[in-house]
Amino acid sequence: IVKLLLAWDDIQINIKASDGVISLSWAASGGYEAVVKLLLAQEDIGINLKNNNSRTTLSKAMFSAKYLGLVFRI
Repeated sequence: IVKLLLAWDDIQINIKASDGVISLSWAASGGYEAVVKLLLAQEDIGINLKNNNSRTTLSKAMFSAKYLGLVFRI
């Protein structure tokens, strides 16, 4: 399903939820490694976008064991 969604021309993968979290953060926090890899393969993925707490997906990963394991696997 994610591959189909990413194939759409007008998909907005960096749109933020009310807490400022983007799809990449949601996928990583859920442990969805395959989805994270698909999102990271997108040219326009906002890996440095900040959530409402001024933290990027990577900065969250550095302070969370749940994220950190995923970062090292990828």
